[in-house]
Amino acid sequence: MNKYINKIFLTSVITLAGMLGATSCTDYLDKSPYSDIEENDPYNPLAELI
Repeated sequence: MNKYINKIFLTSVITLAGMLGATSCTDYLDKSPYSDIEENDPYNPLAELI
């Protein structure tokens, strides 16, 4: 009985991980380039390094 429960649990975890892995990138890929940068943000290379 314990092996049966472990097999069901492992199968459900693998299935859930596969579903999350397949759908996690869609929001990132649908964004237009530079959509998270505003026009008024100044570019400061020194601030980017720190």
